Amino acid sequence: MGGGEGSAAREALKHKSIDKVVMCDIDKEVVDFCRKYLVANKEAFANKKLDLVINCA
Repeated sequence: MGGGEGSAAREALKHKSIDKVVMCDIDKEVVDFCRKYLVANKEAFANKKLDLVINCA
């Protein structure tokens, strides 16, 4: 829950044994901002193993 900046997802996706990462954040605007401007996490947001859920946990 939380993690809209994508850092935790980025780190989890580094491991080849991971099949899927589910990231849940309540604020779509934060996620969109981070996806656009946080260059270090762009790969995580583009990864097909990432399931991004925008909702209240």
